[in-house]
Amino acid sequence: MNKRPKPAGHKQTDIASASSRKKSNSSQLNSQMAPSRRTFWMITGCGSVLVLLVGVGLLANRWFVDSKVNDLMRDCNQAVKSADWPTLERLARQWAVLEPESVKPWTMAASASRAMGDLGGCAQYLSQLPDSAPVEAFHELSLLQMESLVQPLAARDTCVRTLRIYPDDRESSLRLLFIHSMLCHRDKVVTEVKRAVRAGADTRATYAYLFTANWITFANGSKLNQFWIEQDPENEDFLVAALTHEALYRVADNTTGGESSRKDSELPEINLQTRIDGLRSRFPNNIELRMIEMSKHLQAGQVDRLGELLESPTDKLKVDNRYWRYQGWFLASHEQWSEAIDAYHRALTLCPVDFSSQNELAAILRRTRGPAESQSMQTKANLGIELELAFLKASNFESVSQTDYGRLADYLELCGETDLSNGLRKHLR
Repeated sequence: MNKRPKPAGHKQTDIASASSRKKSNSSQLNSQMAPSRRTFWMITGCGSVLVLLVGVGLLANRWFVDSKVNDLMRDCNQAVKSADWPTLERLARQWAVLEPESVKPWTMAASASRAMGDLGGCAQYLSQLPDSAPVEAFHELSLLQMESLVQPLAARDTCVRTLRIYPDDRESSLRLLFIHSMLCHRDKVVTEVKRAVRAGADTRATYAYLFTANWITFANGSKLNQFWIEQDPENEDFLVAALTHEALYRVADNTTGGESSRKDSELPEINLQTRIDGLRSRFPNNIELRMIEMSKHLQAGQVDRLGELLESPTDKLKVDNRYWRYQGWFLASHEQWSEAIDAYHRALTLCPVDFSSQNELAAILRRTRGPAESQSMQTKANLGIELELAFLKASNFESVSQTDYGRLADYLELCGETDLSNGLRKHLR
């Protein structure tokens, strides 16, 4: 069957029709995209305007703050000239709100509080000082906390902060060492001594604190802690330190033959033991209380009681040289020489300047291995004992003679503490 021919122009008609449809679809697509484009440009335009407004707002706010600060600064200076302390405090506080990282408003507010007799307020303002404050401002704060406000723990924290900002500050380091010593925190004393030496914050007294950390006591240590207890009756540090200073001072004063040793020795020992028992029941994990009791039993020759306290040592006791010294004495009393020697060596590893361990170890070595084996150890121990007496007799570390500090440098070197020995010698030239 013959197919009928298609009419001429049919193909062109289809093409035109397709083209027409494409134009129609394109128009529809453009009409759909048009609102989206308009929305985009509207959002972009609004965003630009918003950014511009925010920028203008920030500039306006900065101008307002600067203007307000200038007014407050002028008024504060005027209040200082007229000694109008209430006004100065009020204006300085407003200034500090606007510029909390500025030193001046805080020091002005502190000065106003001090002038009005409000030492607590003065300390509060100084506590807000930024790290950029001069070191003298932190000295003022820690002294205020330590003496006027009777806040030794706050003073300690201020010294720690000061040394973080000014690591070579000698005044804060010595103040911190004093507080740690008064609280009988011997491990913290040693840590601060080594930090101070590394940072260049050391003085001659720094090395005295290290040497005496094992046994130092203060004539007023117990009374000062009792004073702190009045402000904070339940504080464990104060309660334990007061008893520790009293117990150690009896021993130290008996060593030097001091007049007060005869007075203190008249106190009944049962009273001391009762107080130890009372505090140990309240603070069973306190190492210093355990050490006081160990020392007491060792001096009295109560071997069995000492042995009971040496049992089941905690992790903290295991890193305390005094524990291993007492352990060495206990083992030696049972003629367990090898074990005793090991215990003393552990004590000296933890604390190379423990002359008591050196002396006791030298005695065992002399007995078990002969005089030649004990000679070097005994030489160190003898020098340490002589230095102990020199430091105990001195009224304070500053009054210790240059000669004795030189001997301390020799002792540190004999004990293998070469860096410390060299550090001390720098202060003796």
